[in-house]
Amino acid sequence: MRGPFCLICGHNMKSSSVYQVISILLTFIFAFLVAANFGTYHKPEEANLMKKQLLSELEKKSGELNSTDPGLEFFRSFQSSIELSLTPQNYKMHSLYRIIGCFISLLGIVMLRRKKALGLHLVIAGIIFVVFTGFYVFGFTLIGWVFNILYILFGGLVSLYYYSKRELYA
Repeated sequence: MRGPFCLICGHNMKSSSVYQVISILLTFIFAFLVAANFGTYHKPEEANLMKKQLLSELEKKSGELNSTDPGLEFFRSFQSSIELSLTPQNYKMHSLYRIIGCFISLLGIVMLRRKKALGLHLVIAGIIFVVFTGFYVFGFTLIGWVFNILYILFGGLVSLYYYSKRELYA
């Protein structure tokens, strides 16, 4: 026997409590993401500071390479990508899209905590919205991947976890 079972629904109570703890943690994480993106939405000029810091670091690294190194072309393409796409307008629009997507995912997590199956669809839809709008704003260049890779990994893990636990809320 794996552990105590609930007499009413027959589910393993230990896994149910872990599910509740993870759901509460994810509620706080998505609420934090909404708040953090709300802060960056109101300060789009941070994009200029980020651009300046990234470009100065890339200049240092590309200065260390000789002119025949194939990595030099990579640095130059990354620099042009940063110069073209990392603007305050794009940064502000990207933050707005992330606020919307993370809020949709937050609503989905709250619904999953209440054992509503629609919550899984909202979580996945919110994450997909954040990722696709991130690529829409910054393109499929390296800067677009930099801004989206953590959301892709985090969203994939959250989606897989809740998909594997769908018998708890079905």
